[in-house]
Amino acid sequence: MKKFILFLVTSFYIYIFSTDFLSIFPTPIGEGGKGAVLTFSSERIPLFFYNPSNSSNIFKEQRENFSFFYEHKFLFSNISDYNNLSILLPEIKRVNLGLQVINQNIDNIPIYPEYSDSLSFIPTGYFSDNSFAGIFNFSYRYSGKDFYQLNFGGNIKTIYHKIYKNSGVGFGVDLGTTFRFCLDNFKNRVPGIFSLSLVYRDIAKTRVVWDTDSNTVSLINDRFFSAISYEINVEKIRSKIFSEFSLDIGSKMVSSSIIYTYSDLIGFNLGYQHILAESYNLKNIGFGVFLNIMKFSIYYSFTMFDIGNSNSLGISYSF
Repeated sequence: MKKFILFLVTSFYIYIFSTDFLSIFPTPIGEGGKGAVLTFSSERIPLFFYNPSNSSNIFKEQRENFSFFYEHKFLFSNISDYNNLSILLPEIKRVNLGLQVINQNIDNIPIYPEYSDSLSFIPTGYFSDNSFAGIFNFSYRYSGKDFYQLNFGGNIKTIYHKIYKNSGVGFGVDLGTTFRFCLDNFKNRVPGIFSLSLVYRDIAKTRVVWDTDSNTVSLINDRFFSAISYEINVEKIRSKIFSEFSLDIGSKMVSSSIIYTYSDLIGFNLGYQHILAESYNLKNIGFGVFLNIMKFSIYYSFTMFDIGNSNSLGISYSF
């Protein structure tokens, strides 16, 4: 009797190198290219995927803007594609709202026939793995005489995942908060902004129910993140320097980043991630460049992995 098995060896190794890959929730936006981005955001690149409170974590002169951001990634030497569309609405009475649609897919995964006495290495067909997520973001900003700012936010997620002939649907919730302490507003003019963030993702685990005969349920484990960052504005050279260090407590992953911006026109970033698990001590590093032209912003990043490099292209428009 002929039986079919799904050949997922390649996909399994990809999963090792990306903590959210092929789980129901799509791969993080940053990878190594952005590194740690739990406390950084702007109207040009709204990053509330990582931290729901990031949609309120933008500068005063940007809060009345409407922004649109699209990003496409060629993951692991183009084994997988990733698309991200984000919209951030203007602030209304200290409340910010955002919408995001994410898609990630792997095509041409081979199906191999299994026989009782031998195994053929000629595929009988191919199938795809597709993940979709829709995110509604909300956040609230509380300020104290320009010396500090406290943001709270949440993401409500709808997830759809299709593998071969089966599909699963689920819902999840993320919560995040960021405290920003503006040191340069004191009389002694100590420069810089100090930030601390806490994020709880997939609260109480996100359940995804599949359309199998037994209504299989898969779980996305909850994860807790913490981050600390420092940003300084060097007026003499019209530059801003941002650095962050973060920890994913559940997966034992540490991330760091540095972002340099000159005159809000051009800049670059370096990112580094290191998974400390004993079974695989993995590291990846990436870099990116961005150019702001009036209301447009163009972004490119490159991330190095052992199984293949990833490239990311993004464009945003704010008005």
